Amino acid sequence: MDDPSDLKPPDPKVEPLRVIKVSDDGEFDPRPPIKLEHTGEILTGETPDILALDSPRAGVMLAELLSRGFLVRVRVTGRSMRPALPDGAVVHLVRTADAPARFGDMVLTLNNAGRLRLHRVLFRRQAPDGGCVFRTKGDAAAALDPPVPAREVLGRVVAVERRGAGGAVTVVQWDRGLRRLLDCLRAAASLLRAGADRLVAAVRSSISDRT
Repeated sequence: MDDPSDLKPPDPKVEPLRVIKVSDDGEFDPRPPIKLEHTGEILTGETPDILALDSPRAGVMLAELLSRGFLVRVRVTGRSMRPALPDGAVVHLVRTADAPARFGDMVLTLNNAGRLRLHRVLFRRQAPDGGCVFRTKGDAAAALDPPVPAREVLGRVVAVERRGAGGAVTVVQWDRGLRRLLDCLRAAASLLRAGADRLVAAVRSSISDRT
């Protein structure tokens, strides 16, 4: 039998790794067995694993799996990305090392505190060290997230699963064509909304200072 540590990641187009988040716990079913370098764990399809996306351990696992080229499926929790991603939506993520994040992309980030966030890229600027710094925001959120260095961007959404009548699941490619254009328009609308909110807050503050 092959040593799991010697097994190479499968071609994501042929055999994607499944990482499914369901409420506060989840199902972890990778194929073939994978040995994680950070923890030494061997993950197999027969070994269930609890995956809480708000835990530092989940961040480390997803960071390694994405960096090794796996496609992962994650169930979205929360309402910050409505209407594009309602609570419970399942998205497909790939690493950004192969295709850097662009304006309008939905990306998964992991900060130093171990917090995972799936939000949309609105800005990208050059950092003094030559890398990139991103500003992200949830479509339904009122404010921009703190600056995100490129090293904290784990992956980007390339597809979203839609469940139709009778439970049939359709995988919709999300990073091309009309879907890509729609994402850019949503990003622009989100950016304008954030600017309008800041302007209103500044006007109110100015009026308050005068009274």
